[in-house]
Amino acid sequence: MKFRYVFVIVSLILALIGDGHAVEIQSPNGQVRANVLVDDSGRLVYSLTRGDSTILQPSPMGITIDNVDLGQGVELGETQSSTINEKYPWRGLKSEAVDHCNVMQIAVKHGETGKTWTLETRAYDDGFAYRYIIPGTGERTVSSEATAWVLPDNSEVWYQTNIGNYEPPAHQKKTVAEVNEEAMALPVAVELADGTYAAITEGYLLGYSGMTLRCRGDQRLLGVFADDGWGGRWTARSVRPGGSP
Repeated sequence: MKFRYVFVIVSLILALIGDGHAVEIQSPNGQVRANVLVDDSGRLVYSLTRGDSTILQPSPMGITIDNVDLGQGVELGETQSSTINEKYPWRGLKSEAVDHCNVMQIAVKHGETGKTWTLETRAYDDGFAYRYIIPGTGERTVSSEATAWVLPDNSEVWYQTNIGNYEPPAHQKKTVAEVNEEAMALPVAVELADGTYAAITEGYLLGYSGMTLRCRGDQRLLGVFADDGWGGRWTARSVRPGGSP
């Protein structure tokens, strides 16, 4: 399983859903809001704000399995919420780590195939994560994701281009507009125009492609399978992605 993280101080507490409407999720203090919805093209997207500041513009979600993009041509269904609050020993600057988040699961139905899968979101006081949970058995091929992060205008990023590992010679700092088609290895640090800092990263990888980001214009950082050397196609006997399996 894999989680995509955006470090923006988000907590999930409320979800409202109706035909053609967004699932609106807001933090306990009401300052941070996430919206998950289906746009006019039928694409599953989400956005994040903090107070009057935009953290992410509407950003696509989705995963392609056996040549079917399960984030396109969809509708939202029921939601289920829960809370995680646990502590465990840790090494480093802290002796104890805290895992405290609100969890929201959103049913997503793909119109063409009729298949229903789950978008699971987790929000902490200092971060927001999500994963795709695809039910089923048998061999299936995961060929790509539509997962992307659309940053506000004039955002700057720190990144490195060694997508083979996490040991870069140096990080570069550029505006998103200057990045062009360079491969960006995670984690990627972001400074928004209003001075807010964020980070995009992944975790809980098992038998799945590492994510590389590429700029696709209009402030969009798209997740691609670029570091596998053989096209990034992954065959799984059961698929529970978080972004991926």
